[in-house]
This record gives sequence, C-alpha cells and structure tokens, in this order.
Amino acid sequence: MVAIAVLDACILFQGRLTDLLLCLAENGAFDPIWSDEIHAEWSRNLAASNLHIPQDRIDWRKAEMDRAFPTASCAAVPALTRAVRGMCSTPAQRKDAHVVATAARQIAASLGKPSISPQIWTVAGAGHPP
Repeated sequence: MVAIAVLDACILFQGRLTDLLLCLAENGAFDPIWSDEIHAEWSRNLAASNLHIPQDRIDWRKAEMDRAFPTASCAAVPALTRAVRGMCSTPAQRKDAHVVATAARQIAASLGKPSISPQIWTVAGAGHPP
C-alpha cells in the first residue's frame, strides 16, 4: 500500500517545495491528495501575494497538477468537516478542519472500508462498511 499525503495550501503555495513533493509523488514515494477547497486556498493566496503571478499561470498550474495526478482530488465531505471542526479548540484548528476531513475521507476510502463504526463511514461519506 502506497502512503498518501494531503498537500495543504501552505505547501502548494510554495513553488519549489511543491515541485519537489510532486516529483517524489510522481516517482512513487506517496500518493498526493488535495481538495477543491485546498486548491482554492493556495490559488487565492498566491494571487494575493507580492509575487505578481498572473491568474492564468496559477490556473494553468492547478490544471497541470490535476492532469498529472487525476486521483489526487478528494472531495471534502461537509458533514465530516463540521464534525472535525466541532472537535477543534482554536480558530486556527477550525480553519484547517477541512484538511483533516480530506485526509480522513481519503484514508477511509483507501482502507477498503474495514470494520469501523458505521457512523464514522456515514460521516466520512464512504457509505456503509462491508
């Protein structure tokens, strides 16, 4: 089983680090995971930065990432994000609850639905366990 890694906006915002990690992923070190919310966050932050990168280049980069890693996009499940957010104790934790929810959803899916509480599967959007 290949390791998975959720690449959050703070990682995808940084060009060289993103290039390094995606090169490692391309060579089989791990399977990268992200969500549309993560894409939106790094794209928005990069556009607002003082790096003066045109929006069309940012859009191209996102499209290339999705093309190179077609299974990387993992839809965040709103109910799971809310559940994770409810367990957070700080604003920073609540802001990043979607990242934990994305990871939990992908881990649940990659495990092939082992015997875990049906409530967890329902919240994770993975249906019912076998």
